[in-house]
Amino acid sequence: MVRLIVNNLADRSPGLRAAIAHFKARAVDFVKRPPRARAGLLALLAVSFFVHTLKARAADCPRREDIGDLIVLRVCGDYREMGRQEVALLEQEPPQRYSLMRQYAYQRMAYYRGLAHASLGARLFDKLGFPILVPLESIGDDSGYFHESHGIGDALGVSRANALRFQLGGLAGGSTVFVATGSATADGGAIIGRDVDWDDHYGLLRPAVVIYSPKGGAQSFISVCWPLAGGPAVGMNSSGLALSFNWFDGPDDPLTLLFPGWTVRLVLEKAHTVAEAETLFTRARRPGIAGFFSLADAAGNIGLVECTASTCAVDQNLGTWFSQTNNALTPQMIAHQTYRPERNSIRKAAMDNAVRPYLGRISPQIAAYILRNRANSPYIGDLTVANAGTFISAVAQPNTRTLWVSTTRQPLAPFGEYVPFSPDGPARAVALPADPRLGTPVLNHYAAVVEKLRQAVRSFDQRRLSDAARTLNEVRGDPLVDPTQLAWARARIKWAEGDGAKAAGLLRPLDRDDVLFDLRIRTILARGIIADQQGRRLHAVALYRYGLQVMDAHPAFCADDIRQEFMRGLRKPIRRSPEIDDEPIIDVPT
Repeated sequence: MVRLIVNNLADRSPGLRAAIAHFKARAVDFVKRPPRARAGLLALLAVSFFVHTLKARAADCPRREDIGDLIVLRVCGDYREMGRQEVALLEQEPPQRYSLMRQYAYQRMAYYRGLAHASLGARLFDKLGFPILVPLESIGDDSGYFHESHGIGDALGVSRANALRFQLGGLAGGSTVFVATGSATADGGAIIGRDVDWDDHYGLLRPAVVIYSPKGGAQSFISVCWPLAGGPAVGMNSSGLALSFNWFDGPDDPLTLLFPGWTVRLVLEKAHTVAEAETLFTRARRPGIAGFFSLADAAGNIGLVECTASTCAVDQNLGTWFSQTNNALTPQMIAHQTYRPERNSIRKAAMDNAVRPYLGRISPQIAAYILRNRANSPYIGDLTVANAGTFISAVAQPNTRTLWVSTTRQPLAPFGEYVPFSPDGPARAVALPADPRLGTPVLNHYAAVVEKLRQAVRSFDQRRLSDAARTLNEVRGDPLVDPTQLAWARARIKWAEGDGAKAAGLLRPLDRDDVLFDLRIRTILARGIIADQQGRRLHAVALYRYGLQVMDAHPAFCADDIRQEFMRGLRKPIRRSPEIDDEPIIDVPT
């Protein structure tokens, strides 16, 4: 009977199975001991079994749970095995709701689309270096990133090189984060509030929480991103060290595959404090990926480390709180930033304005409220804190080892219920309730308009131009739709239809100071290309020169890619511009 009960429990819990195996191994050792040694060893065996069983039941892995729109995976073991476990758990999803192979195909295609605009050296490395180097990367990989990638490739039935391409194809996006501590918070401890701004690829990606329990001495940690991302957008380890990873827009070297350290993962495995995390970043031989890493620990310390793929700088002027939205703040990293869009500065100002009224009383509940702020713009776009592109919303409180994550999908992620997680078992904290506006006509209408705009972008990308125009006309005049963005989208459609004159007419009014600089400068470039296509070379050259003058007059918003396009236009007519053709026709998550 006892054996039947134990076996039944073991069948329900893979973690308990491991505990039973541990007991059996110790029991064999026990019977080999002399009779006098057995009494003390029996007590130690009982304690060991009890502790091991508790750990196994707490981890209870591998296991999957779905909470609202959120996928929660618990994995354990070595990293290759955890990669296989993730795939196996995700394959439990009904095919009509989620497809791993659709995600694989999309992200691999995104990788090659990015590679098409990369340097010749990067393309040659992909062709010649990838097959040789990728199998060797795991040899010096302390973070487990490449081991996990290999496991994912094994489980998906693809090569290790293609598994890595798949994961690299998901690297993109922006973020809005604040970090506060000391006199800025209600209890003096640290808090991180984060809206992760990413495309969900027309609903293909779902927000995911992965709780890793690695063997070999590394700390358990939570990684919040999307399925099989391989790295955290937000994370927390069992010491309470919390990390927020913002993508670095336009550094000189955004990524290296030449035996990188993948320090963003290593920090969650090894560091206990902000100081230890900063040391790991600054001493890394190569951090691997460019980013802005906001940090907080259980003692209330906060930090910000800014990195290219090869070097890092620590911000020493943070005070009791700061915000970050993808523009470098340290002089060392500003020098590396070749693309510094105005939209990032606007979002930072929006976050600062959302935080300031609550300084001195920021709690997890107030942090969630801050992440729902849309006060600075009436339009759908990415210039607010709670913008339409928010893929995941999360709040971290290191001193309670709690990381709350919203269970609601884009574009209403900030407004959902935030459920708590802990790296070492069930969280003791309670959930943060959903915004009272969730499910009301106001937010339902907001989501419906976002979906209409997404339909228009998708129709345009599939060259169903009349469908795109019809969908845009349905939302024309809606107070949530920015008229300047709508004019740009309509001009892109007319241009694609071959009506350059009509497109140029729609674009001309957008060349003014009150239009978002990113949009204004692309408008000037588009008008120059249209003039080139119409054979009006002198007019095109005049527009390219004018565009460079406008950029020189706004040095804070550098965009080297656009500048290079203007320079290319001065040398010869432009027939196609990836800086325009590859951009969505309107600012909306796709």
